[in-house]
Formats: sequence, structure tokens, C-alpha cells
Amino acid sequence: MIDGELRTLAVAVVGSEAERQQQLRRWLPDTPVQQQQYISGRGVGVEFLFYRGRKIWHFAHERVHEYPLTGGASSYRRSVNPSAAMLHDAEKLLTALKWHGVAMVEFKMDAKGQHWLMEINPRLWGSLALSIDTGVDFPLGLLQIARGDVTEQQPKYKVPYYTRDLRTDVDWLKSNLRADTQDPLLHTRSHLLSFLELLRPLSGRESWDHFDWRDPGITRRALALAVSDQVRPVYRKIRNWQVQRQLLRRHRTLLHRLAEAGGPSKIVFLCYGNICRSPLAARLAEQWLHEIAIESAGFHAQEGRVSPKKILRIGNSYGVTFQSIALRA
Repeated sequence: MIDGELRTLAVAVVGSEAERQQQLRRWLPDTPVQQQQYISGRGVGVEFLFYRGRKIWHFAHERVHEYPLTGGASSYRRSVNPSAAMLHDAEKLLTALKWHGVAMVEFKMDAKGQHWLMEINPRLWGSLALSIDTGVDFPLGLLQIARGDVTEQQPKYKVPYYTRDLRTDVDWLKSNLRADTQDPLLHTRSHLLSFLELLRPLSGRESWDHFDWRDPGITRRALALAVSDQVRPVYRKIRNWQVQRQLLRRHRTLLHRLAEAGGPSKIVFLCYGNICRSPLAARLAEQWLHEIAIESAGFHAQEGRVSPKKILRIGNSYGVTFQSIALRA
């Protein structure tokens, strides 16, 4: 929670020491921060099923679309055959850890073909549908080792094969359209190519996460959620705008009726904390009722509190330009 809002912080890429210090000052008061050297290149994940420190299966994929564009989870990805060196290094790490179960070892592959370790995900991963659809069913493998029925034969998988998380990839497509494709710090792609890729399911080399034509109910639900994700923010903005205008209109009408009736000479707006509702209402009333003395007050006795940044932003959107609020109980 930051300033009364639940926020998810995306990865930040900084290009200078000044930018790094600025980002740290912004984040450190609210959360620990992990810093890594920036490696330009494509993300590659090597996934494993291990049994008591011994590799049973492996699979690899490359990220085609990452959301957000600065780097993140894959919304579109393809199966690949990992290089012998990458597969060896990833397996060596998990063998040294005496791994048991599943894990994804994530790398960045730079322009020279050198792979750089990013992290180890000790769990099933977001692009799991790709491995299953190509022939490596890791959940089934987990069930087998849990039952003691270990299958050591490496499954063959289709290469290249693509899967898409439609709900996230729509957001990627929108971001890619707006982004500067010349910015080397953004994982962008050609606009034409990104839309032509939508036709790949016709070739039989792509499937979409959670879509199964043998189960129309699941497919309909997935499509409905994808559409809802895009319509909901628009509807919410329109609805919020309507409610705000309606409340302001009623507020303004009431205050003018009071003024026309010959009073009062002073209005005090009250709420508990006097850092959000009553101060904002008082500032708005001051814009319309110049002949009436306007004040705000609250019941919280603690001094020194300040208005949340969210309230300041809302006030600024209505022409209320206060930077802080003087509190009184």
C-alpha cells in the first residue's frame, strides 16, 4: 500500500547514476529493492523436472513479447532448443542444489550469443501452457514422482511452437503501438509483424492459454475476460466522471440555495481525519461561495498529518491547487 493505494511496481531500467538514486529514493521508503546489471537481449527460460538432485526432463522457451515493455512476464512465447552450454549451466545449478520437483532457470541471451543468469523460479511458471501444448507435461511429471513412478525418458517437444496469453498480450499490443520502437531499452517489435502473428494459429503452430475448442465453456469464458479487461477501464472512467459531476452539481446547487436564502455566513465541513474529504470539499466550496466563510475540521487530534498524494491529484484536477492542508481538530 502506497498513499492509500495498492500498487504493483514494474521493473525500472535506469540509464545513469542520477536516475538510479532517484528511483531508490522513490521506492526504498516502501519496499526492499533488488538491483541487477542490465543485460540487453531476449529472455530464455530453461525448465526442468528433477528427482532428488537428478534431471528427469527439460524444456526451453524464448520470450517473444514481454509485458511491460521494459521487461517482464511473457505474453507471447515460443519453444526452442536450448544451446548445449545453456542447458549444461542450468542443469549444473539445480544439481548442485540437489533439486527435487520443478524449476525454471531464467537467462538473458545477448547479441553475441552469451547467456546471463537472471534468476531461478522454484515453482511452476506463467508460460506453463507452452510446455504442455508442445509435449512436456510438467504437472503430470510432478504427479508421477509424487507416486514414485519416475519416468526418466526425455519427452520430445515441438519446435518452434507458440502460445499466447491473450488477456495480457492485448495490453502488450497496445503498449507496442504507443512505444518508441527505436528505444533500445524497450522490448518492442514491428507493428506489422506483431499483427501478422495473430494469424499464426491458422498454421497449427500456435495455441492460446486457456483456450480449448473441446471445452466451449472455458473458451467463452476466456474470450469474455479478454473483452472485459478492455471495456472495464473505459466504463469505469465514464461512470466515475458521471458520479463526480452529479455529486458536484448537487453540492453546488445546495450551497447556492443556502446563499440565496440569506445565510449562513459561515460553513464548516467536517470529517474524521480532516486530510481528505472535508478539506477538499472546503476548497471546492471556496471557489463558488466567495461571500461565505469556509473552513474544514476533523475529530482526529494528532497534528502533523498531511493529505495523501491521491487527494492532491484529485484536487488539482478540479482546479484546487493546494500543496498541503493545515489540520485542526
